[in-house]
Amino acid sequence: MRFGHSMVFMALAYVAVHCLSLTQVQAQEKRLVRNISIIGNKKTRVPYILREMDFAEGDSLAVDGLDQRLEQNRQNIFNIELFSSVTLEAETINEELYIIIEVKERWYIWPYPYLGLEERNTYDLFSNKNLHRLVYGGGIIWNNVSGRDDRIDCYVQFGFSKRVELEFIRPAIWWEQNADLLVNFQYVTEPEIIYGTDSAKVQWGETTTTNLRRRIEGKIGLKKRFTPRSDLTLQVGYHHFHFSDSIYVLAPTFITSDMGNEYYPAISLTFANDQRDYRSFPLNGYKLQLMFRQAGLPGWGTTSFSKLGFSWSQYLPLSTRWNLGYGLHNMMTIGKRVPFFEKNFVGIKTREFAGLSSNIRGYQRYAIDGGFVNMTKLEVKFALLPLQIVNIKAIPFDRFDEFPLGIYLTAFNDMGFVHDNSFNNEDPFLKDQLLMGYGIGLNIIGFYDNLLRIEYARNHLHEGGIYIHGSVSIK
Repeated sequence: MRFGHSMVFMALAYVAVHCLSLTQVQAQEKRLVRNISIIGNKKTRVPYILREMDFAEGDSLAVDGLDQRLEQNRQNIFNIELFSSVTLEAETINEELYIIIEVKERWYIWPYPYLGLEERNTYDLFSNKNLHRLVYGGGIIWNNVSGRDDRIDCYVQFGFSKRVELEFIRPAIWWEQNADLLVNFQYVTEPEIIYGTDSAKVQWGETTTTNLRRRIEGKIGLKKRFTPRSDLTLQVGYHHFHFSDSIYVLAPTFITSDMGNEYYPAISLTFANDQRDYRSFPLNGYKLQLMFRQAGLPGWGTTSFSKLGFSWSQYLPLSTRWNLGYGLHNMMTIGKRVPFFEKNFVGIKTREFAGLSSNIRGYQRYAIDGGFVNMTKLEVKFALLPLQIVNIKAIPFDRFDEFPLGIYLTAFNDMGFVHDNSFNNEDPFLKDQLLMGYGIGLNIIGFYDNLLRIEYARNHLHEGGIYIHGSVSIK
């Protein structure tokens, strides 16, 4: 009997070891990528699609986890926003992989007229009853100009403020280094500007004889891509602001100079690791951003200060319809003599660090300036209509008949804290205390990744309101 038991035990042990060995072999099994073919790219050049992938012809891919890796690469290609749909499939022939990518190109040239009111946000837009900040103009956004995922954006504006903006992005300007070129120029004249706050409500100041502010800004940058989802961007720029003497009557500490001018060079460094599935409306993955900016150099500029930024966001699918997202956003300024318009804000888009969130939901009616800003956000989504690619065959143009569509209910809770020790800390309202906003919302993601976010939010002052936005809150 003992001998029989030993034989059974040895047989079971042999089977277990054999199964374990097979599992390890399967996990380590790899297949060669023999060929990658692309279908549907009428204008986009093949190398600029392939650079979004984390493997190439001749690489070997592990069989274990292959489907997940192929899906990540499909997302990489979709996220460059050149295609309305992307499919990626793999066929195995003689133990080798043949990758087939099918894309449907979007429409790339968008001339657009513009007519609107130059307000801080939609709350101010609907609250103010006059039209004197009316602006009108037009421009053109031309994506994928030469088939290299390059972009030209030109805009001219008249009315309340005059504006000329030019932007040019050229991916892979140095192909061997995988480095992209970014160029931006702005010329703006404004008869009226936000010169401060009173009880955290924005205060507008104006002149009737001349422009209150004229600004000229230009910058050039290089983005070094380490992978399709991580990069480091270096930008060098110059900023020059000229103010009417009225600024000293409105706010003596608005700028650091007593000559009516504020000017300085600036250098910024930004690292981003974006592992989210869809950038326009993430449902899975995470994003890390680290930012540093130095404005002014010794002997060059009217002032000198530094800015640090940190952002972490993560999205966790809980089931096929439920999703959890949270984010941490922090901005800090080093240096007390900072122009008011260069401070960190809750309620006004932060200059340079546009990738960071600038709103605590429930506080849209307020603008809070500070040297240190912290925002912590939590959001739960429920999919009424899960995000999907919709095809409407009745549309006769193939570049418009497919687009993403999703409808989500949300519940959220935002918290924040603002501290200010700068020389122009004129309004202590809502600083150095816990800010808390909460509410519910409806998110609609639609044509060409455009997002409509309608939310009802309340704050710790027991104020509530309905607010409209066009981008995700947790960035």
